[in-house]
Amino acid sequence: MTSVDRRQFIITKAKSIRSEFCTIELSDGYYLYFQDELNIQKNGRQILIGYAFRSDKVEDISLDEKSIGRMREWAGRWILLAGNEIYMDACGTLGLFYGFDEEKNIVCSSSIALLTELVPDSKWNANLSIDRGYPSVFDFYPGPYTPRKNIFALLPSQYIDLSSGKVKPRTDFDFSRYQGLERERIVELFVEAETNVLRNLAGKFGDKIWLPLTGGIDSRTLFALSKKSKIHFRCYTLKREDTDPSDIQIPEAICRVEGISYNTYDVRKKNNGNVDLAQRNDEIEKHCGGPVTKGTEVGQYLCSIDVPSPEEAVILWGTVWEMGARFFDKYIDMSVRNIADPEAIMNTLSDMGKGEWRRSDIHVNSFKLWLREMCDNPIKGLAWTDRLYWEQRVGAWVKYSHQLYDMFDSVRICPVNCQKVLELMLAYNNDYPDKVFKKDIQTGLINDICPDLINIPYGQAKPSVIRRIRKMARILKRKINKHK
Repeated sequence: MTSVDRRQFIITKAKSIRSEFCTIELSDGYYLYFQDELNIQKNGRQILIGYAFRSDKVEDISLDEKSIGRMREWAGRWILLAGNEIYMDACGTLGLFYGFDEEKNIVCSSSIALLTELVPDSKWNANLSIDRGYPSVFDFYPGPYTPRKNIFALLPSQYIDLSSGKVKPRTDFDFSRYQGLERERIVELFVEAETNVLRNLAGKFGDKIWLPLTGGIDSRTLFALSKKSKIHFRCYTLKREDTDPSDIQIPEAICRVEGISYNTYDVRKKNNGNVDLAQRNDEIEKHCGGPVTKGTEVGQYLCSIDVPSPEEAVILWGTVWEMGARFFDKYIDMSVRNIADPEAIMNTLSDMGKGEWRRSDIHVNSFKLWLREMCDNPIKGLAWTDRLYWEQRVGAWVKYSHQLYDMFDSVRICPVNCQKVLELMLAYNNDYPDKVFKKDIQTGLINDICPDLINIPYGQAKPSVIRRIRKMARILKRKINKHK
């Protein structure tokens, strides 16, 4: 674990930004500056930032003028510069923020901190009120607004055109491609896509693949797919303050049955004796542009805990599974799922979160602007509740936590973060309104790939009242320790 700005980049017309950054000259007076540990692949005017893996075949990504048309097949965490156009991965997990410099030129970066040096009046938004805790429907930073004034987050449904200096809606999305297909065929295509991704990922990282395993269904699905792919991987679990005992016992049982190496790491202690906590907190603030991330990633960084031999190691991340389970539908009457009236949707948002969407200026401004963008630029086959999950719950949330993980030696990749895979998951439950927030596509393939796991139970979701009590207990504990 090391430096501030690790694996970050910025695109600007400024002649320099960091003396230690690498530089690629683009067109129209722009430059790409990046920290040298950021993975870069270049072919002419096509530049791939981060890691992308094909889902259509076991073969490395090749860049050419047709790359834009093939992006929906790519999984991973990446950004594509195709000439003067900038595109994000399926859910925007690498993250792209933007603003305008003093000459009104657009400036974009993976880092809010870097943008604050070039975007005027990008002070901290003092009206922010968020804790990333449960239970909460809107406990994240909704885009396009961010915790910094005059800095915005690009949405997955948008791209940046450097020539015009404008953010534009993408027109290449179609979530209806697989709707109406037999469910058995959807599962076949899903497994084929994911095993291709995992094999390509293993081709890059070899045997240094780690899977965070809990008692839940999402990580077990990645476990089953990894077994199906015949790649070498190991598993681990982080012990947090709210970790249920079953989240240790169940992974141990799974790995014992399937013969997979397993470890646990304790992130409850904020200091392992060798870490300057003040320095670590300062690094987080400087790297992220403020206290914009909370959760396991912070505790893990403060503890200086990474997987063993983390250099060139990859950790398989979930993050987007509820896309197929239609996450927000469980909060609404299904009669409003396909409405396209902004006022009616806003009323539904208010009912869904009991007014929670008004918790900060960021929420109010973001949801209003996002709603207008969504209604002006509909996406075929995508209900507004699914788009809310895709662009906000995942797209606006994950970019912050993953940016902090860039400070770790290991790399985090979500194999499911692929446009084609998202289309398949949504199509699986499209015609089954009784399957809201059910994960049949996952349980079915787990039982098929790893039949020996059928008798190993899943961990139980903690009721909201228990989550509240545990959260209050943690807050009280922190206050007591602070005054000791």
